[in-house]
Amino acid sequence: MKDDAAVLDRPEPERAENESSADRTAIRRMPGPPPTSSAIVLLTQALALANRDIERSKRQYQMGLRYHSPQLAAAALVHANEARIHAHRIIERIVALGEKPDPMAGEGFTRASRQRKSASLDAVVRGELRDSDAAIDRYRKIAAYFATADRDTAELMQGIVADEEACASELAGVLDHDDAQFRGNGASAAVPVH
Repeated sequence: MKDDAAVLDRPEPERAENESSADRTAIRRMPGPPPTSSAIVLLTQALALANRDIERSKRQYQMGLRYHSPQLAAAALVHANEARIHAHRIIERIVALGEKPDPMAGEGFTRASRQRKSASLDAVVRGELRDSDAAIDRYRKIAAYFATADRDTAELMQGIVADEEACASELAGVLDHDDAQFRGNGASAAVPVH
């Protein structure tokens, strides 16, 4: 464990008892030379990804309501909360590295191709899974960049990758649930041809 001088802000006593090591990692100063501009650019990109995840989760929640899929809505709420935590940790890390974060990075990001209002629930979820996979891939690349240069930031990013993979798995479970529900209604039973 690092000495107390490496910690920028001491958490309040009641917060320190409830903090995991991942929470404390986000506020440690980077050892060695000051951070490079490319490190801050990558962290800002990670923050933009987290903010986009929040927006994507809001969209997923609305789709869950529209398609009467409580499982999709619940998965979206969990992902939105985790994405907010990720954004907060990334902001803390940028501050710990002595830079000023842009908390609005990536917000308001929309693409016309991402509007899936008329698609089936299956198509919507598959599109959301592609978006999620792309974000996970980008987080992995950012974590790989920090793997040798900054262990604390690499661990933060690896934790985000693990959380995002869990959210993607839960989202994929929506497809499995809907397929099982479809089969349970007898819709997949063979119809005899006369």
